[in-house]
Amino acid sequence: MKYLLFSIFALCLCLISCGGDDGPGGSSCNSQGWTVEYEDELDAVNDAATTWANDPTDANCEALKDAYNDYLDVLDDWEDCANQLDQFDEWQAAIDAARQTVDSIC
Repeated sequence: MKYLLFSIFALCLCLISCGGDDGPGGSSCNSQGWTVEYEDELDAVNDAATTWANDPTDANCEALKDAYNDYLDVLDDWEDCANQLDQFDEWQAAIDAARQTVDSIC
């Protein structure tokens, strides 16, 4: 399970490390501005994963899924970067795969 959570987290980080000109909130697509823009969502994923790992209840599982889906929702803002780099198909496939993985966590 830890490998699965780490894989999802790593995938999310890779998805948003694109290059280009304009990203969400005016950030450059090749900047690391996402760390500031989506810090709250990333913190929520980490907190929910820790809570669920320490107490694997159904409610904590749903909270983890919700946090990951919220994070993936904000990653959708980076669609323009994927388009600028002609990487949209790969980007969308990675987002879709991450959503399917999140849905099957527990």
